[in-house]
Amino acid sequence: MFEILFLASTGILIFSCIYFEFDFLEPSVILATLMTFSIFIASQFAEHWGYDVGIRSIVCISLALLAFTFGSIFARRNFFHSQIKKDPSSKSETRIDVAIWKIFLALILISILLAFNFKESYELSRELGNYSGISNMIPTNRWAIESGIASFSRWTYYRAMIAQTFAYVSIYIFIRNLADFRLKDLWLTLPMIFFIPFIILNTGRMWLICLVIYILIVAGILRRKSNFSTLKIFFISGICFYAMFLLLGLFTGKTLMGNRSIGEIFVHYAGLSIPALEVALNQIWYETTAIGEYTLLGVYRVASKFIELPEVPLFLPFVQFHGIDTNVFTAEARYVKDFGFIGMAAVMWILGVTYSSIYNFVLRSRNSLALMFYGYLASPLFLSSIDERFFLDFFGTTSIYMLILIFSWEKFLNGGIRWRAGFLKIFSRSSR
Repeated sequence: MFEILFLASTGILIFSCIYFEFDFLEPSVILATLMTFSIFIASQFAEHWGYDVGIRSIVCISLALLAFTFGSIFARRNFFHSQIKKDPSSKSETRIDVAIWKIFLALILISILLAFNFKESYELSRELGNYSGISNMIPTNRWAIESGIASFSRWTYYRAMIAQTFAYVSIYIFIRNLADFRLKDLWLTLPMIFFIPFIILNTGRMWLICLVIYILIVAGILRRKSNFSTLKIFFISGICFYAMFLLLGLFTGKTLMGNRSIGEIFVHYAGLSIPALEVALNQIWYETTAIGEYTLLGVYRVASKFIELPEVPLFLPFVQFHGIDTNVFTAEARYVKDFGFIGMAAVMWILGVTYSSIYNFVLRSRNSLALMFYGYLASPLFLSSIDERFFLDFFGTTSIYMLILIFSWEKFLNGGIRWRAGFLKIFSRSSR
């Protein structure tokens, strides 16, 4: 049945490409492309691993892609009538010259925050029984966090968020300045380098994925000359990302090679969610009295601080088939379990309208803050074939913090805050 599912998703992808004039950054095109890619990858190992998909998965995925696509079409036809410039990067965008003292001062702050995160990470590993020193710190923490035994304090994530947003704004300025590149622009790559240790200490790779997606979106919108150039950006970034993904996984102990080849690891992450969806749809999950318990986890997490609410599950139940154990089922699994097939289609339609509206606003307004925030919001589009991230990550206070921090860093680096102290004026002059 993989052939039917692949043909259905490919047909929807072709329709989206034609309707949106092969704009590969259009949200519905991204969603359909990644889902089709995951289906193709999973189908290649279907016989080897002994799994297949059924009619429920075919209907679920096809309905989701169609609903999202029609939501995108609705947004384009009803909200945006003006034409987009064929070459949006040709718009006269002046350079953003960032004073080196500002980067230097910010990196001192980030270094201090990193020291606090390292201290907390090491102390947590000691509490969990790590007596092998720093080398075993991250694997010890990773196992405990994924098992729900331990967790970092919220301040750990707040400090990492400050470093993340500083890296995001610096990346935006660096990419924007590429049209008139100067050697001093290399300073703008340092915040991203300083952010990598935060990702490693966090023991996971989700922040790395979001970082790469952010770069793809910002570079794709700012620097594209044609749809083909967008494809080149995606292809090169994809190869670099997969290499970093494996290296970071090996470093944290999350990717254990064992007897598995690199191809099997790739298939595990890129395509296993498709057959797992079929198993999940045919199972009955534990239910509480909470509405949207699997989808609206972020909402319940915030609201529970003010009112008494039923406890919702933090992790999805695992399914097992043919020796495979996983709880990753694509975003659609959560929607179907909470709202049924019709409700899932309604959610996907609303998401299609939302993402297409934001994307088209960014293209037409060329607003720097809107572009950076959209780069942050775009990650669920790329991860939908693996898991649901939109409601989990963005329906809470995190998005508000991110928006405030991005705005603050942009104003600081872009001259919104001017210091008059003597030694700072010397640094400012020397950076010009």
